[in-house]
Amino acid sequence: MAICYRCKQGCRGYYRSSKSNYIQSWTWLDYSKDKAGNIIETLKGVRILGVLARIAICYFFASIIIYYLKPRAAFFVGLILLLAYWVLCYTLGEKGDPFSMTGWFGNKVDQAILHGPHIYHGESVNGKPYAFDPEGIMSTMSAIVNVILDILLVIIFKERQNFEMLSGLLVAGVAMILTGFCWDIVFPINKKIWTSSFTVTLQDLLPSPLPQ
Repeated sequence: MAICYRCKQGCRGYYRSSKSNYIQSWTWLDYSKDKAGNIIETLKGVRILGVLARIAICYFFASIIIYYLKPRAAFFVGLILLLAYWVLCYTLGEKGDPFSMTGWFGNKVDQAILHGPHIYHGESVNGKPYAFDPEGIMSTMSAIVNVILDILLVIIFKERQNFEMLSGLLVAGVAMILTGFCWDIVFPINKKIWTSSFTVTLQDLLPSPLPQ
């Protein structure tokens, strides 16, 4: 049984304390019973981010970067994003395990901005649901670079279609794969938090959109 917290049945206090927060207006209290018949009250909400939202956000920022910058400059912006994300993960994550799901600094950002009920709860820690969003705010930094590189690849194919271009892309692809695996030593390839090493490696292992 789900009861909106805007009602008067025991949850109005939460509404009063958070009614100025627009995001929390998508939240409700869910009531269920355990095996002993005890009523369990759980705060739930609409998930803000997700796969489709990430795709839209990444294409939005990548299109702006590509539109206003030249290809070389756009490439260096992507490189800066990857390096900046690496630094943030290492310096702001939990000491000793900054790249794990529980030690990743992006959890604190998502909790502060999106709040727990609006974060993905499909992961579990010690057998209990854990609020962790694999499409969270901070990991979008490196995901944007995937779109930037895809668009740059399309630009290259449109401008030049010859053996020199194909051989150059082959060398670049091998170099990126080697870079990704070497980077994995200090910044593990991790899809959950979309690490920079994962971005670099993924770019060469998945097909990119090519002009017809």
